[in-house]
Amino acid sequence: VKRVQKTQIVLGGLRNNVNNIQVKYARNIVRIYEVDFEKLKMGMELYQMNLRHWMEDNYDKSKTNDRYFILHEILVGLYEIHSRGLTHGDIKPGNILINDKPLKVAIGDLGFVSLNRYAKVRYTAKVYRDPKIRQNPSHDLFSLGVLMLELFGKIKIREVCNYEELKSIAKERIKSNSLRSIISSLVDSNTRNRPSVKELLADIFKEEISIHRKEVFKPHDTIQCSKSIASMKRIGDQYKLAMIERCIEAMKFYIQTHDIDDRDCEAYGLVMLLTSSSLYRISKFNLSRCCREGGVNKEYVLRCLCEILANDDVITILLKD
Repeated sequence: VKRVQKTQIVLGGLRNNVNNIQVKYARNIVRIYEVDFEKLKMGMELYQMNLRHWMEDNYDKSKTNDRYFILHEILVGLYEIHSRGLTHGDIKPGNILINDKPLKVAIGDLGFVSLNRYAKVRYTAKVYRDPKIRQNPSHDLFSLGVLMLELFGKIKIREVCNYEELKSIAKERIKSNSLRSIISSLVDSNTRNRPSVKELLADIFKEEISIHRKEVFKPHDTIQCSKSIASMKRIGDQYKLAMIERCIEAMKFYIQTHDIDDRDCEAYGLVMLLTSSSLYRISKFNLSRCCREGGVNKEYVLRCLCEILANDDVITILLKD
């Protein structure tokens, strides 16, 4: 059982990285070239180190230009994420990948990237986690503020700090008045005071940024699975299933964030009902009936089930109060 659960988690992590198609061709985002779901391996662009290692290697060196270049590249990558209605959820030096000589920077670990309303901010490393959990890009901005404090203050923050403590450290460690003010704004308790990534690029680097219109993320049209949703309602009534609307909401979310073929929509919809039925145990809609209604075999249903169970956003929707 433990092995199956572990496999589900690994598969889920791989799929989250690969199926975040919204950032697939974005600037300064680590490239993923191939995924082997049989061997649970993922091939991605190789980098020499992460930002934590770079900062440790350059602790006693000025390298002001390099530090600003790294910040610029992080901001561009983060803009690519935020402009697509997404939150990264785990911005920290360990997830910023670096190639040295010449410098190249990319944001890595896309496993937590989610639509804003489902942002997985509760998993953010504690030092970089906003003390008040907010499921929107302002959470990334707080993390960015802590990262900038370490990058330009040449320190490592080892313990969780509140808003005022971080501002106090910035006042002590950051020499530039403008940079100190920006960092203080990013770690402010009032999210309205936190400048957006686009505003930061304009303020610090005097740069206007945009993405090509054709690249802007548009969620998969749920109309393509309208038959699946109708089928979910019919079967829900037939088997007197609870939480049908919640299942449909979870299905729509899954469609928006995964590249599902039209032919697979109905099967995923039925598996969503099966998952809900299993969670609440108040229906006779079981694996055999799911296979019969969908005209698919058990192996196919179980594969879909593993993918859904590995997606904690879907489970959160199904279990929410």
